[in-house]
Amino acid sequence: MQMAIPSRRNDYQSVATATTTTTYHDEAAPAVAAEIIEDITHYHATLFYRNKNRDSSSSIRRCTLYLCSTPTLTAIASICLCLAIALTIYISKPILDQINENNDNANNKHYDLSAAVSAAYEKLNGPMPIESRRKGSKGSRSESSSVAVSLGCEGTVMIIRHCEKYLRGVKHSSDFQHCNYVGFERAHYLATLFGDGDERWPAPAFIYSMGSTKSHHHVHREFETVTTISKKLTVPIETKYSIGKEEDLANDLIQKLQTGEMCGNLALISWKHEDISRLAHNLGCGIENGCPRSYPETFDEAWQIKFVYDIPVLGGVTGKDNNPNWHIYGSVQQEGFDPLAYSKVIGDYPKGGKPVGGGWTLSNGQFV
Repeated sequence: MQMAIPSRRNDYQSVATATTTTTYHDEAAPAVAAEIIEDITHYHATLFYRNKNRDSSSSIRRCTLYLCSTPTLTAIASICLCLAIALTIYISKPILDQINENNDNANNKHYDLSAAVSAAYEKLNGPMPIESRRKGSKGSRSESSSVAVSLGCEGTVMIIRHCEKYLRGVKHSSDFQHCNYVGFERAHYLATLFGDGDERWPAPAFIYSMGSTKSHHHVHREFETVTTISKKLTVPIETKYSIGKEEDLANDLIQKLQTGEMCGNLALISWKHEDISRLAHNLGCGIENGCPRSYPETFDEAWQIKFVYDIPVLGGVTGKDNNPNWHIYGSVQQEGFDPLAYSKVIGDYPKGGKPVGGGWTLSNGQFV
């Protein structure tokens, strides 16, 4: 999501369009340089802590006017300029990313949660569209085709957050959007949780990850989080649904439930955490069903949404006057990723130590 930062933009515009300037003399360079460093520090401190009462405008203006108006750029001023550039590159990018994420999270609170949940429930229990009466999607592990949903059909959608990302120390800004070392370690750990054997969770029949758009094209972590799972189970990853298309993805899964493709199957989704709740609510899972209003600041939660097509059982007796409906049960589970414990399991901490870790990545590309 592109987001303008008016306060910073206005700072630079005000400098560029200033009609009056202050001229500093070379002999005042040491004192002014000290002030500039203080101004730069103040600017980044206010940006970092996102103080609502920022006065960074004067700081930026004084720094820029001095550097631009001095007849001869002194060595001290040059150093200050380099420091300003370095600090801006090193500090501002991840902070602005966090501001964008906070803005997304705030916007997520303004949609009508109850309306989204009710609409999804009506779609799920309403008439099945004619176009939905088709065979399962290509690459699905489901063997069912255009079958009527049997009483007692059960399917689950699981939504997880993407892996951890780099915050410092990468050369290109786009690299911030990839999994970091521990993030890739988490992705490999997750693959140990899914399977047809004695793994904790069943192998997913469908895998989705957030796709890219022109304005939101650096989408890598969502895909990277489920890549190892996809390779292990040979299940393709569907990426046609991008940010803001949570309702479309929910409609796809609702159709799969109505046609029976989801009966006895799991659909796994890797998504941006600010929009996980919106996706869950568009699947008909509200707060009363067990799906929270928002996803917390963690990477370890897995939201499970179980759908059961059945007649309500009241007091141990099936209601005679009730028609079968889809019933929705949400729960929040912990993935249980412990980086050190997993590193030990894959042999990164043998007795006596070893020169290189990262046992989860093998040169021959095999799954660990």
